[in-house]
Amino acid sequence: ARMAGMTVPLTAAHWEILHFIRAYHARFRHLPNNRMFVKAVGKTLGQEKGNSRYLNALFAGSPVKHACLLAGLPKPPGCI
Repeated sequence: ARMAGMTVPLTAAHWEILHFIRAYHARFRHLPNNRMFVKAVGKTLGQEKGNSRYLNALFAGSPVKHACLLAGLPKPPGCI
């Protein structure tokens, strides 16, 4: 996480999202774009976590891109 530019340590909330994106990738064999990511998190973990504000607070900028990077997954579609 430090090499990816995160200055705060990973919390349980971060790990919950990282485990979620790994499970999503294992199940569907692809990665979601940002909109699909937010909706999938909301459906699985609840609306309080499945919204852009919450995810941006954890992973500033592009939540799905940073979550994939930290989870050891390839870049999601639409990321440069």
